[in-house]
Amino acid sequence: MSLTSDARSADPVAPEQPAAVRCDRCGASLADDQEWCFQCGAARTVLHSPPDWRLPVAVIVAVVLLVLAAFAIALINLAGG
Repeated sequence: MSLTSDARSADPVAPEQPAAVRCDRCGASLADDQEWCFQCGAARTVLHSPPDWRLPVAVIVAVVLLVLAAFAIALINLAGG
């Protein structure tokens, strides 16, 4: 027995067809590069909420207040003799 005869008798593997992309919400078919469903308007991509701006602003305000307090203390110490 030769290996070539066994290899020839094996069924050739067919390339897998890409699965049809469907909308998660309504089931309509979507193109591969389509980001929104034309039927229901659902987003195919993940939409992230914008970052919260309050924490960075609070940190900046705290640093500015500390700098101003240090400046005021330095002026008081320099003015008082």
